[in-house]
Amino acid sequence: MSRNEWARQYVVRTLKSQAICCPSRYLSMLAETPAGGPIRGLAPWIFLPYPEYTSVYCSEACNQPVLPFAQALGEDLIACFQNGPANNPTVIVLNPWTHNKRLLRRAELPSFDTWLSYAYHVSRGVGLRSLTPP
Repeated sequence: MSRNEWARQYVVRTLKSQAICCPSRYLSMLAETPAGGPIRGLAPWIFLPYPEYTSVYCSEACNQPVLPFAQALGEDLIACFQNGPANNPTVIVLNPWTHNKRLLRRAELPSFDTWLSYAYHVSRGVGLRSLTPP
């Protein structure tokens, strides 16, 4: 397994080590998305190539353990798993770079599937802005 693939599997390994269910759609989308490439139909979202480096930063920013898995490039958004009811992960979307703590948590979602819908709307918003003349 290459270093890049090992890093991409960090989220899967960490979820399993904490006895948290890994969403099957996450696994299939991770497998079909080229490293560093946009998630199909969800650009500018990418799966983080080295989430272990982002994990400490995001956890400190929101004062709780989170597991980052995706970033919307150019949008200051990182999606993170956190342990939810019955060991099913919920998703929190953060802007960990903001200095305004009220803007830190952008969304709290009950599941990965719900995050997919959120990510789609962010993606469409980015696409519409890029088509709007200045």
